[in-house]
Amino acid sequence: MIRELGIRRWVAWRLVQLAHRIADTTVTERIVIVAPDGGPVIEWEIEGDAYGGGVSSQHGLTYFTPGYTALHIFDGVPTDADNHLVMTAWNRLREWEHERR
Repeated sequence: MIRELGIRRWVAWRLVQLAHRIADTTVTERIVIVAPDGGPVIEWEIEGDAYGGGVSSQHGLTYFTPGYTALHIFDGVPTDADNHLVMTAWNRLREWEHERR
């Protein structure tokens, strides 16, 4: 591995691995389009950290019609918590997810 990267890059790579073990800075962001029945229509989950890693996934249908609400959830909490429509959709989504566990 050292031959492939060179000593400087290998040391830097090992330091980043060590830093990640010491301080896990992983942040998860979730964006959900919620149907009127509370179920998710489409959902994105984006995970990243201060060390340059990142994973994203998308699942669900891709249509968006009136009556549907977009939720932006940062580390498990809606970012627009003072908006009545957002919190109503958030509560419907949580109930929908709870029923299916």
